[in-house]
Amino acid sequence: MKVTWSAAARAAMQRECDMIARDRPLAARRWFQRVEKAVGLLAHFPLSGHAVQKFKTLPVREVVIGSYRIIYKVEPDRVRIINLSHSRQLASPPQDTPDFED
Repeated sequence: MKVTWSAAARAAMQRECDMIARDRPLAARRWFQRVEKAVGLLAHFPLSGHAVQKFKTLPVREVVIGSYRIIYKVEPDRVRIINLSHSRQLASPPQDTPDFED
């Protein structure tokens, strides 16, 4: 299954990576690799994340990597990454945003 990122999710990942890299470039690279690996697994195991309890009425799931949440939606032909956020950030309902194609 194909995995796509919304523009907002891709921008959030870049922001977090840049922030980590300011003080710890190697840690930022490792974090980025962990996120990419987790997202890559979703292509093969799209239901491996759990339903987001706060948004029970929305068809979204999440994968947690350290202190970060990756919110995604499983669609018939793809997994769409909707958001990436630090767990300290207040969760808000995921918004439909245009996809970022790699």
